[in-house]
Amino acid sequence: MAKRVFLFLFVIFVALPMIPAHAATLPAETPFWTNDDLKIDAATINGFAASYLAEAGPNANSLEFFLGYLPLKTVDRFCTTNPDKEQMRKYLGNMYISGLYGGIWLRDSMSSGSGSTGASDVMSAFMQMIPASLKSALMQSTNELIFKSVAGLSGKAVNLALTGSLLEIAQQNYASLDMFLLIYGYDYGYYFFLIDNPPGGIASPNPLQCNRFMDCKMTNFKLNTLTQYKPVVDKVYKNEYWKVWDPTALKYADMHTHMQVTGEGSVSLGNLAWQQITTAKNLSDASYGPLLDLSARFMLVSELALLPSMKGYCELNKTAGKCGLLQEAGLTVWLGSYMMGLSSDLPSGTFPTL
Repeated sequence: MAKRVFLFLFVIFVALPMIPAHAATLPAETPFWTNDDLKIDAATINGFAASYLAEAGPNANSLEFFLGYLPLKTVDRFCTTNPDKEQMRKYLGNMYISGLYGGIWLRDSMSSGSGSTGASDVMSAFMQMIPASLKSALMQSTNELIFKSVAGLSGKAVNLALTGSLLEIAQQNYASLDMFLLIYGYDYGYYFFLIDNPPGGIASPNPLQCNRFMDCKMTNFKLNTLTQYKPVVDKVYKNEYWKVWDPTALKYADMHTHMQVTGEGSVSLGNLAWQQITTAKNLSDASYGPLLDLSARFMLVSELALLPSMKGYCELNKTAGKCGLLQEAGLTVWLGSYMMGLSSDLPSGTFPTL
């Protein structure tokens, strides 16, 4: 009898891995080029998909998974699972898929409205805030060049995070600060423009709760990494510039200045850009909510790039600095592939499925 029970359990144990998981399906025409820094891995995406389906139940849908759940859950792994280079390649692949099809979705949403603004207008607005190296690739408008530029930029950040010295990491944390503050401020500006200007008759859902600039959270969606680094916000706002004997306090005071000048200074840029490129007529009722949600999640990922980087630089904390660089890599891929999607010539409605 004991042998039969053992055999029965053994068969179940061996057979379980053979049961196929629910698979996410990417369009066959998904653009991809061989590279050393970014990898689309079906098993990794399907692992996140299985978790999402279990959590969302009957409310699950492809749009929410690929544009929201997948990127946020992925970046939360950057700093909590100690990934190696190969694992980061797969994680960046997740960000690429999310950004690419997020851009395609927005392109289709803009063209389905009744206004005249299209994806090219959105591209022009985004060009104001992206790094020069990526802007050069985008201006040449070849998907392969954009893809390889995005992969290369993110790969450099990952390599430095994984192999760099404390001082090398801290220097890069500081060097990249203004670029990511600009991105965050821009997104902050256009997010609240959309909140204040919904399509006629639509109540604005507000998925974010922002206590102050660079201090937002999302209802019913917890990011462990963001929770861990939220105390950095208080240190930045303290602005103890008068503590000349305390180098850490002086560095945080410098962060406060950067936040005000570059970060808050770019809010009006995002607001004005979206006033110029869109009106309520350009967004269908069905597109408005998902766009707000996407923008909210983009802001959270931007905070994830900023807060650990600030801590890494100010406190010479290698763990935080490494986390910041990995987050910067993820955001670079997400933003770059998003713009690829906006300019994509793939047919309308091209989107992955669950």
